[in-house]
Amino acid sequence: MRSLQSLGTQISVFSGGDATPMLEEFSPQEIPVMSFSYKGRRLNLRKMAVDNSFLVPNLLLQQGQALRQITSRLCESRPDLVISDSEPLVLAAARRLGIKTCVLDRYTALKYGPDRGLSALDFLEKKASIKAYTALMGHVDYAIGTSFYSTPEELTTKSGTEVSIVGGIVAPDARTIEPSDAGHVLVYANSGREEFLNVVLEAIRESAPDRPVIVYPSKKDEVRGSTTYKRPDRTSFLQDLASSSLLVTTAGNQLLGECRALGKRVLAIPESSMEQKANARHVPVVGLGLSTSLDELERHPEIICEALETSVLPSKRSGLLAASVKLRRIIIRGS
Repeated sequence: MRSLQSLGTQISVFSGGDATPMLEEFSPQEIPVMSFSYKGRRLNLRKMAVDNSFLVPNLLLQQGQALRQITSRLCESRPDLVISDSEPLVLAAARRLGIKTCVLDRYTALKYGPDRGLSALDFLEKKASIKAYTALMGHVDYAIGTSFYSTPEELTTKSGTEVSIVGGIVAPDARTIEPSDAGHVLVYANSGREEFLNVVLEAIRESAPDRPVIVYPSKKDEVRGSTTYKRPDRTSFLQDLASSSLLVTTAGNQLLGECRALGKRVLAIPESSMEQKANARHVPVVGLGLSTSLDELERHPEIICEALETSVLPSKRSGLLAASVKLRRIIIRGS
């Protein structure tokens, strides 16, 4: 968003959930978004179905309070282009108003990326996951795919969607900060992942008890023994990431890309989604660290020590400029 602003683009930001406090500088307008819930180590599909039931009338029937609310806000601003990071309601509202749509997300890179290295089961899971994603997002005019391991590519689909794969997008603040090693282990656990956090912290205590630990995100700042819990704050998090010895986290694409730019070791523990599994599979391939499962870490906490000893191959390559220029061209073409 900063990159688009630097190119003279006016932007309005809609967000929801955990993303809103991280986007305060852009004065985001909060909207209902899909939420994820966990039961133990897996997604709680039943609770997710209940929590996200508002999507049924809004997307399937094209009517509902959330869709009306977002459509009304788009009517006020009348943007030339709506860009979504896998958020279907904003795309649906834009299509109702005849506004051009674009997705900028990891799933686009997964959808059009290679299938090599996949088992038969993973291949079928990937196809099913992409089919569900496509149905949820609907038709878009443009799609920009980003992943920390992908290579640039451009194509046009049979339905007319212009697709660009631009590689990993690393924000300027993550590319310019100076990395160091203060010796701590940084743990990033999505909200609602208490069991994930408990298993990771126990493994660190057992295999690397002398290492201080910093945990994000927390509801409040506090210190418990050698573990420091911190509320979400982009600047603080980047400083702690840049000075860490190891990051233990799920396999989110954006964060892995920032770790690669900073040359930081990662122990990736993917969630059950196909996207995260694909990301985790590529962590050791690109020289970023190790990947494991929560069950495996619980059985073998020494994996923490193994991850701390891995060598990292940093890469400053970022698709940020390519994505920004592509979006700017789309906006100029449509205005």
